[in-house]
Amino acid sequence: MEITLEQLYKGKSTKINDKDFLATKAYTEGFVNKMKPFTQNFRVEVVPPKQMTITGNETDITYNKVLIQAIMPKQIGDYNEIIALTYSLDTRTPVYKIYRAYYNNNTGNTMCFNHNWLVVRELKPLVGISVDIIDTLMKLPDDTELRMKNMKNKVLSTKDDQRTSRIGDYIEKCFFAQWKNPVGSKISISPLNLVKVYQSVYIDQNSDFYVGDKDSTIMNMFEAMTQFIASDKKDIGNKVEKTFLVNQLMGL
Repeated sequence: MEITLEQLYKGKSTKINDKDFLATKAYTEGFVNKMKPFTQNFRVEVVPPKQMTITGNETDITYNKVLIQAIMPKQIGDYNEIIALTYSLDTRTPVYKIYRAYYNNNTGNTMCFNHNWLVVRELKPLVGISVDIIDTLMKLPDDTELRMKNMKNKVLSTKDDQRTSRIGDYIEKCFFAQWKNPVGSKISISPLNLVKVYQSVYIDQNSDFYVGDKDSTIMNMFEAMTQFIASDKKDIGNKVEKTFLVNQLMGL
């Protein structure tokens, strides 16, 4: 669910498993202030709480899962560079992540190839979020434009035996592919999503990624794969890691 910064800042503090956590503004305002010299464009996504407390005419909301993207001026095609903060309180180990990536303004897809663009840290009770790492992230090299060009120029054969063999290879790899951050749980992709990818590229004529009996570019296949990540509104905290897994499956 997308909300405004003003709405986000109204998020209340909470207690989870006898651990006290700060109000939402305490976790997010430092990031926003850090990025304001570079952009005034922020996109905020949260997972709505299952329960809310109503006091008079006021609704007390706690946001346990938050994603803020600072949309940077640099643009490559439909993708804008972003610096993002995401955190999750209601996980086995509460974590926050700061990352750099590219965001598709039309589809909501995320693109990221450099593992060093992601920083994951434990979010400890009553301790704020450090955003100092952003300076380092912004200085790291960026070869995204060259990669995108290559992905647009390379094609995947649509011959029946090759396309079915390819999706079968993706599915088999998916059973074993996992991403493990320094803290937090392991992250994986369901093989069922890859069946939907095949459908969207080769069968569903209403799909934005449909090519039918024509060859698909690597970019088209990548965007079909990352679309199911963008469409998952319950898991907003693992977008980059799942994108890394897509890169791994496709050999990018």
